[in-house]
Amino acid sequence: QLPPRGRAVPAAELVVRRPGPSPWYLESMDTEANELLTRALHLTEDQRAELATRLLDSLDPDAEAEVESAWASEIKRRLDAFEAGVTQVVTWPEARKRIFGASDEP
Repeated sequence: QLPPRGRAVPAAELVVRRPGPSPWYLESMDTEANELLTRALHLTEDQRAELATRLLDSLDPDAEAEVESAWASEIKRRLDAFEAGVTQVVTWPEARKRIFGASDEP
C-alpha cells in the first residue's frame, strides 16, 4: 500500500538498490517518478493493473468518452441490424472456422 502523499518515507522502504545500471524504464524519468514507479512495482499484480488503468484514464479523459460513445453506437447499429433481420447469428465454433479457417488457430 502506498503511503499518503506528502508523508516522508525512508528511502529504504522505497527502493532495493542493486549494483549495476538502472532498468531502462527508470532512465528517462525524474526522481519523483522513479520513486513512484519503484514503489508501484512492489504492489500486487491486481493493484498494478488498477493503478495503470487509472493513470491511463487520467491522460485524456475525453478520449475515453469518445471511445465509449463509439462503442455504444456500434452496439446499437448491430442490435438494430439483428432485430431487423439484416444479419444472422452464428455459433462461436462457426465464427472461429470462418475467421481462422480449418486450422482453427489465430
